[in-house]
Amino acid sequence: MATVDEDYPKDDPAGTTLPREHPNKIWYHANCHCAKVKYKALLPPLDTDEVMSCNCSLCTRDALLLLYPPRKDVVFLKGQDVLKGYRPAYNKPVSEHMFCTNCGSAVYNDPHLENPDFLCINVRMFKDVEVERLKLKHFNGKDVNPPYSP
Repeated sequence: MATVDEDYPKDDPAGTTLPREHPNKIWYHANCHCAKVKYKALLPPLDTDEVMSCNCSLCTRDALLLLYPPRKDVVFLKGQDVLKGYRPAYNKPVSEHMFCTNCGSAVYNDPHLENPDFLCINVRMFKDVEVERLKLKHFNGKDVNPPYSP
């Protein structure tokens, strides 16, 4: 499901070897559309995990498919300086949606005040993941958050 890129460490090819300290997890490599933001995430194999698909206004507009790894298992390799945050009015200051200022890709959501130990990462940023093969867990965020009105 994932491949090695010349900008990623060769000793850590995603999907080809399992880290000794985490035998049931794989390093997945990810980047925004323009590749100014690159990171890797240590996760259970995607074919064994459920990915959240939320129908709230923001997740719908950004086509987000989310996983919630521990913050320590997400390593940014470059581009944190080009990320910009957006805090929807309905959940201020609970979380911040981070996107690339160059290409606009929605990279992750940082729920730092509500849950500082985790990040919500967008699986659509992962290299070579076939979205149609993912197991989706649908979340009714539309009823949790107030209705969107511009």
